[in-house]
Amino acid sequence: MVLSLSLLFHDLTRDGGSRIDRQSEEFLSVKELAKKLAISFGLDTVKNREAITALHRDGIIFATNPLENPNNQIGPPPNLAFLEICGEFSNKLLKQDKKVVLQFLDRMLIMGRISPRREWEPILFYRNSLVHGETDPPPHSVRSANRRRRRDTGGDDGEIADNDDGSDHEFAECG
Repeated sequence: MVLSLSLLFHDLTRDGGSRIDRQSEEFLSVKELAKKLAISFGLDTVKNREAITALHRDGIIFATNPLENPNNQIGPPPNLAFLEICGEFSNKLLKQDKKVVLQFLDRMLIMGRISPRREWEPILFYRNSLVHGETDPPPHSVRSANRRRRRDTGGDDGEIADNDDGSDHEFAECG
C-alpha cells in the first residue's frame, strides 16, 4: 500500500514541480484513497497490528528520505507531505503502537529543525493523528468484544481469558 501511495505521491511532484500543494484536488484524492485503504483493514486492530505498524514505518521512511531537501537546505524533506497520507491510517493503530510509531518518527527527524512555517505542517498533522484519543481505552478486536458480550450476557462460563496482546510492540528493523 505504501509503495502504491508513494508512487501516486511522486507523480504529484512530477506534475507540479518539487513542492506539493496539499490543498490540490490531486493530493486530496490520494488522501481519500488512503482513507479507503485504511477502511479495508477492517475493525480487528489486533489481527492487523503488524501490517499497520509496518505501513507507518515505511511511510515515515519515505516521508523523511532524504532528510535534507536538495532544493532548499533549510526547508523540510521533499516528501514530508506524505505524512498526511500516513495519518489516514493512524486510527488503525493500537494505543501502545501509536507511542512506538511516534518514537520512531522522532528518531527519524531532527526535532530541533521544526519551525512554525507552513511547510512543516504535515509533521504536526501526523503527530496529532498519533496522539488523538490518547485517553481513550485501547481498542479491542471484534472477536474479543464478542467474547466479552457473551460473558456479560451469561452465554459462556464467564472464564474466557482475553488474549489481546497488551505488550509494547517494537519495530523489528528499528533497533
